[in-house]
Amino acid sequence: MARRAIHVVPGGTPKWIVRAGEGRELGHYPSREAAVAVGRKLARRHKCELLVYDGSGKVANRSRPSRGWLGRLFGR
Repeated sequence: MARRAIHVVPGGTPKWIVRAGEGRELGHYPSREAAVAVGRKLARRHKCELLVYDGSGKVANRSRPSRGWLGRLFGR
């Protein structure tokens, strides 16, 4: 099973691009902060991981979806 994720990557003319895990572009944003805010909202809605890349193409920040209290209690 492939892991789902939302990617925030630097782009060309539009500064930052939000992409789904399969490569589909979801939006172009003028600043990193705006793209991360939208990416965080999408990742939370779809319960998937958010990966934010820096200018060199490396993952700068990674956030995983939070588990509910029952999952934290039983370690799942």
